[in-house]
This record gives sequence, C-alpha cells and structure tokens, in this order.
Amino acid sequence: MTIFPLMYALKKALVSELSDFLLPDTDRSGAVSYPSLPPAVYIGSLPSKTDENQVPFVLVQDLGGSLLANNVQTTKVAFRCAVQAENIEDACEDLHNLMSRVAGFCTGTQTAPLEGRYRLGFWEGDRVLDWGRPDGQAQPFQEGVILTRWEMPAGI
Repeated sequence: MTIFPLMYALKKALVSELSDFLLPDTDRSGAVSYPSLPPAVYIGSLPSKTDENQVPFVLVQDLGGSLLANNVQTTKVAFRCAVQAENIEDACEDLHNLMSRVAGFCTGTQTAPLEGRYRLGFWEGDRVLDWGRPDGQAQPFQEGVILTRWEMPAGI
C-alpha cells in the first residue's frame, strides 16, 4: 500500500512538464531579479538548509489516503509551489502561472492516467482540486498549494 511509486511518477512527470517553464529573470522595470531556472521538484520535504535550495520549486507531499472497498486506493497529495521576485506583483503572477501549469498537468491525468494507472480523482464533492495561498508571506517569496486526490489500483 505504498504510495511512493505515485510520488516518484509525479516528480518524474513534473520535471519533464516544467522543463521549459522559465520565469522572467527581470522585473517589470527591466532590472535583473533572479536567474531563470525551471522549477526544482522535491518529494516529501525541502532539502536541508545546508543544501542548495532552488526557487522556484514544487514540493510533492502526501497527506494521507484511503483503501476503498472496490480495490482502489486513494491518496491525497499537496503540491506546494514557491517563486521569488523582488516585485510583489511579479512574484504573484509567477506563482499563479506555475500553479496553473501544475494544475493543468494534474487534470490531464483524468483522461490519460499517469503511467497508465494514476488518475486524478475528485478532491471533495465535484471539485477536482483546491488551491490556496497562506497569509503573511515573506518577500521576495510567494507560496501556494494545490490539493489533489489520486486514485490507483490497490496494492501498487
């Protein structure tokens, strides 16, 4: 009942999906802000502070799951996204662009399951996913989270 094959499949697919996703390296005034790199994708938690932490990033975290009677396992997964920019409006725009790209990738698995077995289910009711942003964010960073629920055959 391990969900790590799902986590690794999500990481592998997101690295590929986001490989061409480069945020602007200049702010609205044209000043160079931060180098433009594709978002790093991490599983579970961020690397230790002694490691080189890359921003932007997407952190893939499992939140729990269920084993259903119909031999289907469900797992709740959070995608924590972060960007940085000196201008707050730039950072907010970059964050929403990144979150939109991740959400689009996730919803695409409803019709074409990831690796043929992992499919985005409904988060709650008829909602495919939820997203939000915490209050009190420290500049130059902006963070957001996408909440999802994945379905897979039990025993994977």
